[in-house]
Amino acid sequence: MGGSYAGHILYVNLTTQEIWARQFPDPVLRRYIGGSALALYLMRDWLGERLYTLAPEDPDNPLVFMTGPLTGTPLPSTARMTVSAISPLTGIWGESNAGGFLGAELKMVGYDGIFITGASSEPVVLVVEDAPTGVRLEAAPQLWGKDTYEAYQILKRWPPLPAGSSSQLRMVGQEPVERATSSRRGAPDPESSGKSPRRTVEESTKATDLMNAEVRRGGLIPAQVAVIGPAGENGVRYASIVHNQRHVFGRTGMGTVMGYKRLKALVVRAQEKGRNQPWKKFWYGEMAEKKGQEGMAERSSDLLADAQPGPAKQPTRGAMARKEVAELRARLLEKSRHHVAIEMLNTFGTNGSLELGYFNGDVPIKYWRQGEWAEGNIETLGGSAYNEKILAGKTSCYACPVACKRELAGRKPGPEYEAVAGFGPLLLNRDLEKVAQANELCNRLGLDVISTSSTIALALAAAERGLWPAAEEVALFPQRGAVKLEVTGPNGPSSEAGGPPPKGDSPQVWGDPEVLLRLIEDIAQRRRAGSILALGARGVLEHLAGLPEVQRRNATPASIAPDVSDRAGSALSSHQPGTAFLVVRQRADLESLDCTVKGLEAPYHDPRAYHGLGLDYATGPRGACHVSSLTLNIELGASSFPGLGLMAGDLPAQSGEGKAALVKKAQDLGTIFLGAAMFCALGGIPFDEEDLVSALRLATGFDYDLAELMSSGERVWMEKRLLNLRRGLTQADDHLPRVHSRPLESGPAAGSLPDMSLLLEEYYRRRGLDPATGWPTPAKLKELGLLDSEAQPLTVPRTL
Repeated sequence: MGGSYAGHILYVNLTTQEIWARQFPDPVLRRYIGGSALALYLMRDWLGERLYTLAPEDPDNPLVFMTGPLTGTPLPSTARMTVSAISPLTGIWGESNAGGFLGAELKMVGYDGIFITGASSEPVVLVVEDAPTGVRLEAAPQLWGKDTYEAYQILKRWPPLPAGSSSQLRMVGQEPVERATSSRRGAPDPESSGKSPRRTVEESTKATDLMNAEVRRGGLIPAQVAVIGPAGENGVRYASIVHNQRHVFGRTGMGTVMGYKRLKALVVRAQEKGRNQPWKKFWYGEMAEKKGQEGMAERSSDLLADAQPGPAKQPTRGAMARKEVAELRARLLEKSRHHVAIEMLNTFGTNGSLELGYFNGDVPIKYWRQGEWAEGNIETLGGSAYNEKILAGKTSCYACPVACKRELAGRKPGPEYEAVAGFGPLLLNRDLEKVAQANELCNRLGLDVISTSSTIALALAAAERGLWPAAEEVALFPQRGAVKLEVTGPNGPSSEAGGPPPKGDSPQVWGDPEVLLRLIEDIAQRRRAGSILALGARGVLEHLAGLPEVQRRNATPASIAPDVSDRAGSALSSHQPGTAFLVVRQRADLESLDCTVKGLEAPYHDPRAYHGLGLDYATGPRGACHVSSLTLNIELGASSFPGLGLMAGDLPAQSGEGKAALVKKAQDLGTIFLGAAMFCALGGIPFDEEDLVSALRLATGFDYDLAELMSSGERVWMEKRLLNLRRGLTQADDHLPRVHSRPLESGPAAGSLPDMSLLLEEYYRRRGLDPATGWPTPAKLKELGLLDSEAQPLTVPRTL
C-alpha cells in the first residue's frame, strides 16, 4: 500500500476484544480502490458464503468504516467516507456515506478503514489513537441512553486510559505495526482476581474535567467522534450514526448495527497529526508539520474566496509529482469557483434546490400525492427564507471549498434539503422553525431524516384512509377523536369519519408540527405508535396488512368501492358481509402507499420529473437512492462527463429517451467517483471523468485510465447486485416506488410517468441481465471476471 493509502485496515472483534491490523496487496486495492467497494471485498473475504444468509442483527454482521484514496487529501470535496453492513432496514447490502473530518482523521492515525465484528456484552467505545495508548475498547455504560449531542460533548475529549492492562495487536499474515499497540478498557489484570476494572460516572467526569484542562493548556487535541443515539440502542431499523453533531451516516440503518453490537461510539484522534505518515507527507509535506488537519479545516470555508492555488511546499515523489499535485488542486478549485451549482450551495446550502425543484415537479407534497401546494408555502421553506429566518452561519467539511453546511443560533446544525422537504411539504408543514426542530431531534436521537419523515407520512396517509389501528396505545392522535378517511366509491374519492364519533371537527392529519415532533421521540424510544413506525415504511405496511382489527374497521357495504367486489371472489363466504371487500381494498391501498424500493424509502426527488432517476431508483444496489450514481446530477443539468457522452441536460427530463444508457454509465461511474474514490456528490459536481482519472492516478500510484475505472465500477455494481440476489431479491424488486406509479394531476410533472417496462427492457440488455430473473447472464459474469467456472458466480474472491 502506498500513495495516499494509510497502509492498514484495523480489525476489531467486540466479542473477544481482539484487535489487529492487516495490509492488503496492491492487486486488491487496484481492483476495489476504497470506500464501499473495498468494504464489499473485505466482507466477502471474512464471511464467505455466510454473507448471503446471516441476519442483520447477527453479531457476525460486519460493520465497516472505510475511507477512499482521496479522503483526507488537499483536493477539494474529498472528505467523505462510507459505512457498510447488511442492512437491518432492507436485509440486503447497506451502506451510508458522510463527510466531515472522521475519514481524514482516521487516515492520519494510520488506518484506511475499520472492520468491526462481534458484539460486546456491555456498551463500549472504540478509541483509535496514534498515541502510546493506541487502539482500545473503553467500557461506557454511563453513555448508554445519552443522545448523540450529549455523548459527543463528552467523547470529543475522552479521558486517556490510565496505566494498566493492555494487549498487543494480533497480526494476520503481516508484520506488526509497532505504533498501533492495543489496550482495551476492562481487560482483566493477569495478577488480579479476574474482575474488570470499571470507571464510575464520577471518576469519568473528574477525568474529563482534567482532560479539558489539559486541552485548554494546548496539550491534547479534540477527537473526531461517530456516535449513535437512543434510536440505535433501541433497534429502530433506520438508526443513523452521527459524526460531530452535524455529519450523518443516515441511510440503511448503520446506527442500528452499532446498537446491535453495543458499540456506542467510535472516537478517532491523531495526536501527532500524521506527521510520520508517508501518505501525509506525500500530499502536504511541510504544511502538515506546521498546520496539520486543523490548519486545513480552518481554511476550508475560505478556499473559494481567497485560497491561492499554485505550487505549495508539498514534497512528493519528485518535482514532476509535486507539479502535478499542485496543478490538479488548482484546476479543481478553479472549476469550483466558477460553477453556478457550487455558488448556490455556498449561498443557500442544499436547501437552495427546494424552490427550483418545486418548479420542476421534483419536490414531494402530501406524501407524493400532490403536484402543487398553496401559493407561498414553498417560499416559506426555501433558501431565502432560511437565510433570513434561522441561518446564523455556515461551515464546511475537511478541506472543502463549498461550505454548504448551515448553522443555526448556538452553533446548532441546520436542516439540509432532505430534512426540509421531508418535514415540510411531504407532511404539508410550512413552519420552518419546526422543521429545524424535527431535524435536530432526529440528529440527537440518531434517526435518518428520510426514513423517519417518510414513515410518518405513510402513517398519516394510512390513518387518513382508515387503515391505522384504533387502539389507544398505538394511536397517531391519542385522545383526539376520529381522523378524516378517504373512501373510493363509484364517483371517485369521498370522505367519511372513521373510528368513534368525533367531538367537534376531525383532527387535522397533515401539517401539525407538534404531532410530528412527538412521533419522532416515540420512534426513537419505540413507544406507542413509534413501536410500529420504528419498523420503517415497508415494515409498517407489512404490520398493518396483518392486523385483523384494521381489516375490519368500517367494514360496511357503504364504505366499499363496487369495483373491488369482483376481486373479492369466494373469500366473502367466510367473512362478515363486506369484510372481504374491505380487506381487498385495504391491501391494495396499503400497497399503493409503499414509498420504498427493496425496502429503502425513496429520497425526496420525484422520478415523475426525471425519468432516468426512476430507473436509477428501481435498480440501485441499496434500494431507492440518488447519491450512489450520478444520474440525478446529469439529468438536473449540473454535471457533465464528455468523455462518456454524458452531458448535463442533454436529454429531456420527462422522457425515457436515452435514459437506460445514461443510467447504466452513471451508475458505473458513480460506483467509483462517489463510492470508492470518495468525491462528494455535491462538491464534486464541477468535476469530470478526466479529473477522476488524474486524482486516482496521483493518489494511488496506479496507472488507471477511464476504461479500467468504468470496468471496475461495472464489476463492483454487479457484485453488490449478486449479493442482493443471493439474499433473496428477484427481478420483481426492480420497480418504481408505488407512490410514484400514478401520474400527478397538477404541477410541472402532471401526467408524466416513466415507462418502466421499456426502460427496464433496454437496461437489462445493456447490463447483461436476464429479464426473466434479473440475474446476470453467464456471458456477462465471465466478461467481468466473476465466474469461478463457466457456470458458477463468484462468491468468495479468488486470491489476487
